[in-house]
Amino acid sequence: MPIMICFEKGLSCPTVVCDQCEKRIAQAEDGGYFFSPGTREEGTTVPLIFLHKPRCNDRYSAKHGRLEGFNELVVLPDYLAETLGLRPKTWSML
Repeated sequence: MPIMICFEKGLSCPTVVCDQCEKRIAQAEDGGYFFSPGTREEGTTVPLIFLHKPRCNDRYSAKHGRLEGFNELVVLPDYLAETLGLRPKTWSML
């Protein structure tokens, strides 16, 4: 469960945690999300693996095998917003 809530300064902050070292990925540029594409059949789902890059990615791959699917963590919020039907107007209300 790499997306967690971290309590800071009286706030409940969504936080991405590395699946390898179990530490917070503090800057989006430092991380990536990975997945095993499986069959890619329409409607199937697969879990996301969040990792620091490259150090934790290399360690995770050595232990569990290389994951074929990868993207930069910086693009995840945009892709997730699109999947959830959020539009720029909705973002301004947050």
